[in-house]
Amino acid sequence: MGPLAEMIRHVLGEDPSAPLDEYSWRIWAARVQADPLVLDMGNAVSEGFRHPSALVSDDHAACQNWVRQRLDAGTLPPALLVPSAALPGTENLILFGGFVDVAYVRQTWEPSYQIRAGMVTDGGKAPSSLAGLVHRFGSTSTHPLQTRGSFSFREPVTP
Repeated sequence: MGPLAEMIRHVLGEDPSAPLDEYSWRIWAARVQADPLVLDMGNAVSEGFRHPSALVSDDHAACQNWVRQRLDAGTLPPALLVPSAALPGTENLILFGGFVDVAYVRQTWEPSYQIRAGMVTDGGKAPSSLAGLVHRFGSTSTHPLQTRGSFSFREPVTP
């Protein structure tokens, strides 16, 4: 649901009544072998952020600067696991570097540059209940992680 939430956050903006069913999405499933650096509200400051809330802020500058500094220093990890700004209580996996997708069912693959992936749906729809869970880009409400430090995601009921 994370990728759909990110699309809703950026494409539909602040309007919770935006017609979600008018949009269709191409959704992929992937198998990834990664040992990500976990960035969360508990370690953001020790990892170089001025404030943990930067991880879920609408302003991407702090995160972009963090990546740029590590890239310049040669210390950028191959993967990050970060809190989702769009779907509070969930995480996003971010991969750096060039990857090539290969068949999801492929038995042999090279995880250093290949990702086993397959399209799950072309023209898929998000559950209508997802829209109400998304923290919208530009929202005047505060992201739950910015005030509480932790938040438990409850998967929406689907018909």
